[in-house]
Amino acid sequence: MAVRCQASDNGETDRVPRRKSRGRVLRLRAARCKGWDLKQWPKSEIDIHARLRFFGLRISACTRSDGQASTSRPAHAAALRNTFYWAFLQFCESYGHMFSLQKLLGKEDKFFGLLEASAEEARSSVQALVKLSKDLDQPVLTHEFSYPRKKDKEITREISAAVYTTFVTAIEREDIEDLSNVLYKIPKTVEKFIERILLAPQYVRGIDFSKQITLLERATDIVLELVKSLRGGMNLEKVKDLNDKLQFIEGEADKHMIVLYKDLYSGKHEPIQVILLKDLYELLEKIIDRCRDAGNVISHVVLKHS
Repeated sequence: MAVRCQASDNGETDRVPRRKSRGRVLRLRAARCKGWDLKQWPKSEIDIHARLRFFGLRISACTRSDGQASTSRPAHAAALRNTFYWAFLQFCESYGHMFSLQKLLGKEDKFFGLLEASAEEARSSVQALVKLSKDLDQPVLTHEFSYPRKKDKEITREISAAVYTTFVTAIEREDIEDLSNVLYKIPKTVEKFIERILLAPQYVRGIDFSKQITLLERATDIVLELVKSLRGGMNLEKVKDLNDKLQFIEGEADKHMIVLYKDLYSGKHEPIQVILLKDLYELLEKIIDRCRDAGNVISHVVLKHS
């Protein structure tokens, strides 16, 4: 008796008699899927997402871009689609207590909101630095710098966890995580700057950091605006204009570093002070570079989706 091969859900090949109807084939596959679903379905949420993605890839491989069955194997594609839908419904009934459909498919506002909150924390840490720079002789309240960093770290962890458990995202997962990591490094580096000052405050009295901090304040304002623009629909022209401003600020910071190095190497400072100030100047420069990196990530995202 003639037979034909048909791929099963577990990757093995079923030998199905040709004389059996398509409905019979579908029922056989559905029964097998039902038994596997009730007994062998993975318990962890990550495995569940992986299994559903596997089903989706199998379906998309057998269908055209318009969602219709491929002309080469229409019966196989239709059976596979129907089996997936049936298995998904059974899964929802059996494991509805483990997940929500909204969580599986994702909600773009969630990621945009978290990224905007991270950018806000980065900006608040810089605002505290602006306030401190106006009078370096005043007592330094370390919690004003540690709190934004800790809060931003919590947001970054939440974003990382959501990236791995959300089935569909508005932008690619790698881009979400890259942008989240870059934003977190801004308050983290600001906190390092304050820690260095507290090590030897006597050597920073009378030192003017206003030029770098002013550039940094402008940079974080632009970064926050760029992050908020992602929610507004990927305006390529607006993002390009804002990113060009960031690049200009970063270039101005590089030019100012040459002036600062020239002053450090002039010989009018004590050796220990030169080491400390060089470290502080470079930390501020690094924060501006992080803002530039955030702008580059956002520009890359908008270019891919425009």
